[in-house]
Amino acid sequence: MIGAAVVACSAALLPWGLGFAAGAMLFVISHEIIPESHRKGCAANASWRNKPR
Repeated sequence: MIGAAVVACSAALLPWGLGFAAGAMLFVISHEIIPESHRKGCAANASWRNKPR
């Protein structure tokens, strides 16, 4: 009975957990990967709109 209750509860919390994980990954990307790709003059290569035409 305890196992069935845990499975039922975890199924209801799965969308919230996945949403939290997605938000955490967006935070990591925006605060670590994007600034790192723009260092040492590589901004034109890292961004589509900054490329020379």
